[in-house]
Amino acid sequence: MAACTDAGEVLDPETAARLLDAPGQAEAFDGVPVAPALAAAADAANKARMAEVERRHASWFDAEAARLDRWAEDLKVGLEREIKELDRAIKDAQKLVRLATTMADKLGPLRQVRDCTADRDQKRRRLYEAQDEIDARRDGLIGEVEKSLERFVRTERVFEVRWRVLAG
Repeated sequence: MAACTDAGEVLDPETAARLLDAPGQAEAFDGVPVAPALAAAADAANKARMAEVERRHASWFDAEAARLDRWAEDLKVGLEREIKELDRAIKDAQKLVRLATTMADKLGPLRQVRDCTADRDQKRRRLYEAQDEIDARRDGLIGEVEKSLERFVRTERVFEVRWRVLAG
């Protein structure tokens, strides 16, 4: 919404909106052309609206990026913790292998080393896969932002109203 006085003074949008609520009566329109100040006010209103849309998009992006970063960090920390626990279990089992005196005593810890190593390798692969998934989600988020930046703005004059304030 944009409004200005005949003298070219631009009214703020709230005042212009309140004018639509004011009681009045319709009279013939004298066909006075739109003042350049009104066109400038309409342009300023469009720019303000676009800035608000941009702020909302930036806020949404920041929230989504933060959510993605928290999820990624939780996943990464969890997998790294599990990998460290498996490394400790492997070291403990290897120590038991070294301390065992017979082959029968070594078999149990050797199986444990093999199983823990396989689990650890799987967790490492999962960590790399998770990083790929995080990158894909981040790329998708960036794609959404790029798509939202492709704007088409159309300004259309829906109606024009001219007021005259009479002393009452």
